[in-house]
Parts: sequence; C-alpha cells; structure tokens
Amino acid sequence: MSSVSADKQMEYILLWFQEFSELQKQDFNQVLVGKFGPQSDELLSQSLGSLQMADRPPSLFQCRMILFNKWFEEWSEEDKASLVENLRQLDADFIERFEGALSSAPAVVTNGTADMYVGLHDT
Repeated sequence: MSSVSADKQMEYILLWFQEFSELQKQDFNQVLVGKFGPQSDELLSQSLGSLQMADRPPSLFQCRMILFNKWFEEWSEEDKASLVENLRQLDADFIERFEGALSSAPAVVTNGTADMYVGLHDT
C-alpha cells in the first residue's frame, strides 16, 4: 500500500495531466482504456513492460505512468470514478475520446500482445 493517500495521488495525476502534451494525452487515454476496459491483467502487465526502454532511463511521462498504474490498482471504485469526473472537468474532449475508445475496445485479446500500447510517446 502506498504511503500517499488516494486524494493526494489524484491531485498529482490531475496536475500531470495538465502538463501532458497532446501526444501524451493520447497515450494516457490508451492507458485509461486499458484500465477501465475489458482488457486482461496480462495485457496491462505487458503494457507496463513496454514502458521500459533498455537503452536509456524512462522518461518523466513513463515514470508517471508507472506510478499511475500502481496507484490505480489500490483505488476504490469511487476513486476511479472520481478520476474520470475530475478529468472531465479539466478536458471534456479528452473524456469524450476516452469514452469513444472504451466503447470500441475489444472484449477479448486474441493474440496476447500489448499492440495498443506500442509507441508510447516520450515527448
């Protein structure tokens, strides 16, 4: 369990979101779809592995996504719903794209790979 409260974690994530570039927001959108969508835990674990770059240290964005993934797993359903609502207040278009992607997310991963997470941007 994290020593940082869920409320404080949420504050960090919302601050980070406001700093994200458009490309990073696209990547974060994919991460959220993976968290809220009908994806397997194996896919999410593989996506975390793809955040690591063997030839260089992870970017700030990648580090933030690693923390987000860790924290998200500890949150209650209420905390998770609160994240979406807080993001909606910050960027309604982002949540509209998220909800569209969520509704079209595949229900079953057929090839067992993390294709939707390939190419996470470091910018």
